[in-house]
Amino acid sequence: MEIEEIEEKHATILTYEFKSIRTIVLSTLAWAICYQIFKYIFPKKSPEFNSRLLTWIHGIIATIIGLNQCLLNENPFEHPDWITTNIQNFLLVFSLGYFIYDLIWCSYYRTETGLMIMHHLYTIYALKAMVWKGYSGAQACCCLGCMEITNPVLQLRWFIRSEGYHKTITFILVELLFFILFFTFRMLIGSYIALKVLFEEKNDTDFKIATMLLHTVSCLFMVQIFKYAILKYGSNGRFWKSQMDLTTEEIT
Repeated sequence: MEIEEIEEKHATILTYEFKSIRTIVLSTLAWAICYQIFKYIFPKKSPEFNSRLLTWIHGIIATIIGLNQCLLNENPFEHPDWITTNIQNFLLVFSLGYFIYDLIWCSYYRTETGLMIMHHLYTIYALKAMVWKGYSGAQACCCLGCMEITNPVLQLRWFIRSEGYHKTITFILVELLFFILFFTFRMLIGSYIALKVLFEEKNDTDFKIATMLLHTVSCLFMVQIFKYAILKYGSNGRFWKSQMDLTTEEIT
């Protein structure tokens, strides 16, 4: 028991620096600098290509670290009072900087819908609250990993489509994989997590609110994806006709 107390105090000292505006600003600037580097490396590519490349990288890293926090010795959703560790704080600040950067980028280029902007705002609110809280980091990172697992596949879908391969079997398989992952992790596992957080008495009210807001946005995204899938792959869908190109109905 004494060793555990020492480890908790040591972790608190090491993670204190994460709870600062300066750290969040540096994280945001780091993403902005990476975007400029990609613009230099790929000068002929569009701004959206370079931004989505960053999104793809963030999605992979957040998924690997986040899902790892779901696989601890005990269920993190049964221990909301666990002290946030260094790696958890790193992921929270790492992702917080990314979402702030991406919100600014999306607002400048006006590429996203109101629902996506709302998703970014809720995510920023939730991540910032978790960094300052100092505990429940395992829960937050697990949630983040489950949310971001669909992102690398979504970006891969966009890259394939942007290169003109949207009528290939590869594109169809990647798109179907995205549908399956979104439904599995955002709807099935996401609903379990939302209910677990909501009915766990030890969880703070703000964490419950943030979880339910983000899950609601996921449900709205699922509705859009379902409509798109029916439109494209239904028996009367355009996919089965000669003209397979989708315009306004395309998901991002």
